[in-house]
Amino acid sequence: MSSSVLILATRYDDATLYSYEWAEALHKELLSARHQCIFLNPEGVCRSGGALADAVGRSEFVVFYGHGEINSWIALPPLTTSMPGLANANAVDLVNIATLQVLDGRKVYAGCCHSLSQLGQSYTGQYPASEFIGYKSAFGFEFENHTLFRDVVNASVVKFISGAPKSTIKNQLVHDWDMLRHDFMNGKYSTNPNAFAAGQWADKNKQAIDCC
Repeated sequence: MSSSVLILATRYDDATLYSYEWAEALHKELLSARHQCIFLNPEGVCRSGGALADAVGRSEFVVFYGHGEINSWIALPPLTTSMPGLANANAVDLVNIATLQVLDGRKVYAGCCHSLSQLGQSYTGQYPASEFIGYKSAFGFEFENHTLFRDVVNASVVKFISGAPKSTIKNQLVHDWDMLRHDFMNGKYSTNPNAFAAGQWADKNKQAIDCC
């Protein structure tokens, strides 16, 4: 069954450069599976204006890869500078609790830190028929081994878009993160660079994944 998907992925620091690569791979995989897929960089959309609303309006699923806070997804990072004439500035939200209506009841997968805890809960409270999969605390990965984290995340997005219930996706991710933790700590990836740190991140992701 073909679905329509909006992928939003930022790339303004080291972590998001990697996760943007994940989003590119996901986009290619979804198109190969004959899904309709829009791919946007939120840095060019910024805030929940007309361009974002138009893209959401053509999609059944919204997938976000980037940085998140408990009540927002971040489109642009905060600016800290000592350059004369250039003021410091807060981060610019793509979506926050005040603007989440732009997501309009779509099924949401948030590959970012924290946003399930308030943004996700508020979203499903406002749209009870929707679904939100994400992380209630920090989500992360080890850069040297990022493709192994990518494979876990992207596979779960594909299953979600293919119709698996949110609870099934959550349970599968708990299992997959635990298996990856084991493989880094004691198994086939234990000799990889930074294997212990990678295993710790896999375990943190296992503890943080949830749905609402």
